[in-house]
Amino acid sequence: MTVSQFSITGSQARMARAGLRLSVRQIAEAANVSPNTVTRAEADLPVNTSTLAVLRQALEAKGARFGSDGSVIANAIDPEDDSVAGEPQA
Repeated sequence: MTVSQFSITGSQARMARAGLRLSVRQIAEAANVSPNTVTRAEADLPVNTSTLAVLRQALEAKGARFGSDGSVIANAIDPEDDSVAGEPQA
């Protein structure tokens, strides 16, 4: 996984999670943090920058992409689909 040059905001995390149709509990489990921590981060309440980093990594692993301009693209990744994006499907 590529190391990010910038941090995400709580609002970006919330948008990505919603776009991926993940619950707070699901992303908390993927990031190995508590659901309360996810809720605090998404509300833009004080959290450690390392917390935002692990949330970002978990969201990116699920298919989210974050632009340096604040944009969020959330495309869920199907773990059972081994095709490469852009290749025609049989």
